[in-house]
Amino acid sequence: MHNLKIITFGCRLNTLESELIKKNARLSNLSESRDVFIFNTCAVTAEAERQIGQSIRKYRKDNPDAIFIVCGCSANASYNKYNDMDYVDFVLGNKEKTNIQFYKKIKEDIMNGEKNKVYVQDLKNNKIDLESDYSDFEIQNFEGRTRAFIQIQQGCRNNCSFCIVPNLRGRSVSLSKEQIFNQIKSVVENGYKEIVLTGVDIASYNADSLSIKPLTDLVKDILKEFKQIKRIRFSSLDPACDYTDLIQLAKHNKKIMPHFHFSLQHASDDVLRNMRRRHTGKQFLNLCYKIKEQLGNHVAIGADVITGFPNETETDFKILLKTIKKARVSHIHTFVYSPRPGTFAGDNMKDNVDKQIAKTRAKTLRKIADKNLKHLLKISVGKIKQVLIEGDGKHGYTENYIKCNITDEVFNENDIVNVKIESQIFKSGDSLELKGKHYKGNRRKYLIEE
Repeated sequence: MHNLKIITFGCRLNTLESELIKKNARLSNLSESRDVFIFNTCAVTAEAERQIGQSIRKYRKDNPDAIFIVCGCSANASYNKYNDMDYVDFVLGNKEKTNIQFYKKIKEDIMNGEKNKVYVQDLKNNKIDLESDYSDFEIQNFEGRTRAFIQIQQGCRNNCSFCIVPNLRGRSVSLSKEQIFNQIKSVVENGYKEIVLTGVDIASYNADSLSIKPLTDLVKDILKEFKQIKRIRFSSLDPACDYTDLIQLAKHNKKIMPHFHFSLQHASDDVLRNMRRRHTGKQFLNLCYKIKEQLGNHVAIGADVITGFPNETETDFKILLKTIKKARVSHIHTFVYSPRPGTFAGDNMKDNVDKQIAKTRAKTLRKIADKNLKHLLKISVGKIKQVLIEGDGKHGYTENYIKCNITDEVFNENDIVNVKIESQIFKSGDSLELKGKHYKGNRRKYLIEE
């Protein structure tokens, strides 16, 4: 058997799907006769697609005789572009990349000496069939990771003016509880203690409105069914929804981690209207206030943010900056806007904000988020935190998703240990970490302090 390598770009859902791709490719004996490289791609920004092309060329230079397959969002968006590349052999869309039948087809093509084939179905206004397009949901292992991604939903029901994802992943569709439980059962049996519920728009799980009661009920069922699960996190959440029930559940169940990430995108109401978002800046701010009030100041708030959207003014940016400060957003993903063909903004709005200005704004936001993160680190000193141990046994992540280095002992991967935080570490770049020692005493009094 030759080498099989999956190169993943983009979101947590892609990370999960890459494991399914790997599983199906292996079951199909795809790399039986040749090395195979599969690129699971992202199309959120033009920069993401530029990096994909750069990566493909680099790998091809080092592996001239291997089979190269490009799949996923960028493949759906630009399949002709990839098919025209001499160094790409096959192209699979999002509907096809998780279906084992297409890996069997490619295996036959390889055996017959055939290449340059495209297997891509347009998903605009369609849905992925969660029965036929996903051959097998059960993934037992996420290589190199201590948290397991559990898919609960696929596609998106919204029509944000900047976003091409609904065209590439189809309309929103939710997995059945049985399918979700089968995934969790597989990872639990393999020793995972933390899961991340993921999808394109998980707040829309089984929902026809802005209520996330179905998502909250799902979490309750998971907690009841799987006692082995010690920690639950969520991928990006839509700030337009009502999170009252979920916040109350988190308040009374410490297995729900105090770390919530929102697809904010912006906080100026003028920009949000142009983006066709469903929330306002004030709504997001009030949501963050509510979370902090109910769950405590140690809760980490994350946000996805776009700078340089068409017609974004300096006033709009100052509103966004002020919101990030007030909401104490400590984990931020900033994107400089790039027009996506096939979206309303890409086809109808002039890209009129200077890219250097947009980059400077993104950098400023990251600096503010770092200040907020430093505050979280500061108030952690002297406290007892639970740390999920990573591969080297010497570090892991706290409940509120801060990296913590343990100085006195080495543990097993996937252990959850109490650590008394002794100091903060502010390294160059984006490395903001905690340092502490294994704590063997009673943690209860520290929980009361928090």
